[in-house]
Amino acid sequence: MASLYKQRYTKRIPEDGEIVTVNGQRKVRVTAKDGRAKLYDCVIGRDGQPRMAGYSTTWSISYKDPYGIRRVRTTGCRDKTAARAVLSKIEQQLEQVKSGIIGKHELEMARHSEAPISVHFDDYMQHLEVKTIRGRSLCKDHKQGLRHRLAQIIEDCGIETLEDINVEAVEQWMLDAKEAGKSPRTVNTYRSAIVTFCNWAVKYKRLSSNPLASLFKADETEDIRHARRAMTKEEVARLLKVTELRPVAEFGRAVVKLPRKKGRRAAWTRESLTWDNIDAAYQRGAEALSKEQGKHALERYIKFGRLRKLQYRLLLTTGLRRNELKAVTPDRLVLSGANPRLSLPCTATKNGKAATIPLRPEIASELNRWIDEMGLFPTDRVFDPIIEIKVFNLDIAAAGIAKRDERGRVVDIHALRHTFGTHLALAGVPPRTAMAAMRHSKIDLTMNIYTDPALLDVAGAVNSLPDF
Repeated sequence: MASLYKQRYTKRIPEDGEIVTVNGQRKVRVTAKDGRAKLYDCVIGRDGQPRMAGYSTTWSISYKDPYGIRRVRTTGCRDKTAARAVLSKIEQQLEQVKSGIIGKHELEMARHSEAPISVHFDDYMQHLEVKTIRGRSLCKDHKQGLRHRLAQIIEDCGIETLEDINVEAVEQWMLDAKEAGKSPRTVNTYRSAIVTFCNWAVKYKRLSSNPLASLFKADETEDIRHARRAMTKEEVARLLKVTELRPVAEFGRAVVKLPRKKGRRAAWTRESLTWDNIDAAYQRGAEALSKEQGKHALERYIKFGRLRKLQYRLLLTTGLRRNELKAVTPDRLVLSGANPRLSLPCTATKNGKAATIPLRPEIASELNRWIDEMGLFPTDRVFDPIIEIKVFNLDIAAAGIAKRDERGRVVDIHALRHTFGTHLALAGVPPRTAMAAMRHSKIDLTMNIYTDPALLDVAGAVNSLPDF
């Protein structure tokens, strides 16, 4: 049975409000903006304090849907006659469901199509709060970014209900965003947000089909803003040496006097660590640490360097991603026998599949030695802390490795994975084997993205041809 009513609400009594008794009932008298006094019912709130109660200015309706669930919605009408017309329409639809003229799902979709887009937006964000992917909840930053992008595209496209979502409007928004300077990858993140929202609406019977199913993607191949390059064998050797020495060498940087400005005190700074001065700085740093803080402090900083170097070596020889280092614990390592290996759970990998990764014997020995020295328990993290990008940038600067080359390609932590893939190709590893080592789903990704053609000996390959 459907009913028409005005929703009752309560709120805090304002400072100018006065509790009075009228006809034996407690009321709250409040002076309105026009200077006239208004009376509200006085009720006791959950906190035991008096509150003022009133009724909404618009009419609401309450009814049971075809599934027997009590639904309450506002008509948005201040006039009771108009509100009755809305109620009559809903009662007519319910009768049509009972008689079999329309289905239950069709009625639900009709109800959802009339609701403001803000209602669906809030329901979708609530859905993301409880959603899990391969046993992991969505991270806070991802949800905030998704909220921002979805809200932006809804506002710019003037979407007020689900029926307003159409391919033409979103296509035009993508073109305008590209002309405004957004990269194709950024445009695609906005596209993904609205398309995923529509897929959710289809799944939960709010839309019959996804209106953006045919929406094209922006082409990212011609505008890669963050291209990475692989490192050479010599660069890797310098990086590993500098990484091990730098924690101690930081305490041995020589003093450099700066030019004295007129009327100011003499100024000085510390020299930057480079490939040429890292050994001398290490010696000075070791002496300074032993003298000022003692032998144990020196050993602690030496271990910092060993830990970071071990992380780099593991990334370079396995192709692990930085975040996957967090899942490396002693109980997931098999370091003895003919086939040392690391087992990653599905919750730690990017594709959500458990992986077994072979380890080189020297890496397995170093890991075993580190675990024994640190006295780690089976479930302790082997790598704590994990490498930070700021620390990595200081390491490559001291190793004389340019952060960005003449083609605009960068060297960052993920570039170690590119280095792994490229050197597999240089070693003559078959592409299908390299694809399995990289844990890729497509061979194109292994050969085109994670293999740096600048390091491949193309000239040698051409010279190996017979003399035609």
